[in-house]
Amino acid sequence: MESTRSGTSRKRATTAARRRARWLLGSAAALIIAAGVTLALMPPVSRAVPAVGDVDAALGRHPQFQFAFPEEGTPPLERPVGVVAGPGRVYVVDSQARVVRVFDDRGAESSVIGSGTLGIPVYAARDDARGVLYVTDREHKTVFMFDDTKGTLLGELSPEPSDDDTRSAESTAWAPLGIDVAENGTIWVSDVESRHRVLELESDGTVVREIGGARAAEEATGVAVVLDYPNGVAVSGEEVWVSDSNNRRIVVFGRDGGFRRVLQVDALARGMAFLPPSVETSGLVVVADALAQDIAVWDETGAVLGRFGGPGTGDGQLSFPNDIAADSSGERLYVADTGNKRVQVWRWVDADKLPLGGVAGRVDASGRLPFIVVSIVLVLFGIGLIVAAFAPQSARSRG
Repeated sequence: MESTRSGTSRKRATTAARRRARWLLGSAAALIIAAGVTLALMPPVSRAVPAVGDVDAALGRHPQFQFAFPEEGTPPLERPVGVVAGPGRVYVVDSQARVVRVFDDRGAESSVIGSGTLGIPVYAARDDARGVLYVTDREHKTVFMFDDTKGTLLGELSPEPSDDDTRSAESTAWAPLGIDVAENGTIWVSDVESRHRVLELESDGTVVREIGGARAAEEATGVAVVLDYPNGVAVSGEEVWVSDSNNRRIVVFGRDGGFRRVLQVDALARGMAFLPPSVETSGLVVVADALAQDIAVWDETGAVLGRFGGPGTGDGQLSFPNDIAADSSGERLYVADTGNKRVQVWRWVDADKLPLGGVAGRVDASGRLPFIVVSIVLVLFGIGLIVAAFAPQSARSRG
């Protein structure tokens, strides 16, 4: 009887041990699978692209490459020359495709604007309040206006004469290029036709003022500023920055049209973006330098705090970038990487707040470190469960 009971107890113990071992092995397998899924969800590999200069010391932050779009397997860009960031959207001017392609902020394409209307689109700007997307067109020598959500054509913008004799009366021949919209809704457009200048227009095309042209030189400022192929235009506060491309400088005007200063930057600045005052990097200007094939970070005096990017085709490398835009938070930068036929996305990283401080900020450029740590922890727990599952059987076999 006792031997029978003992045998029954051993069988029960063995059965319980096997169940426990199966449960432990199943749990271990689940943890290892979870580790694999975690690794699969990691952001794409991207090497750290160190900034050149003393950006970190000046800001306590540095820009890092995040990703590029369009993704593989989706229609590629043909010649992206302009980029504009809106709430949850990125507008990319593709001059060779003759359209503006709209992506979400993750790089997935959502719509196309201007198909069949645009000739050679170059730059674009948004009027947030009115929901209008302005696109300059070199072939048609006009500015097209589209609904920035539906993409429907709203009309064209052309300079119209004003009754005020202090304003420019020229309303016909012009070749709009760079463009920006001020917070009051006026549109600032560079004109590279016969006389190179910048016009401020009302939303109906009425000319408010001309800067940099012959009429501007006659005004009370007494300063004649000769522009040679003004490319980019960017409005910030009470100032208008004009990229005077062929002179390789930035000319700064006041919103009243008066000359302020010249920044001799020795750069071919094709696009400029001011970072908003709500972020730590406020007061900075990021510039797409097509000549150096990188992005320069300036302060408001034009002093170069640092550069990032550099020529090449890899992650974070650029080929003749033509434009740059910042989102409303200022945390993300979108670069029209024209030669590489893509748009790059960069973000500002505060290295001191990362797990390993500045080391993690430079080594883990794509934010993969947390995924790797979690995966290692899951695998270690899984191995521990496997050891626990076989340990009782090993003990019995020795007995």
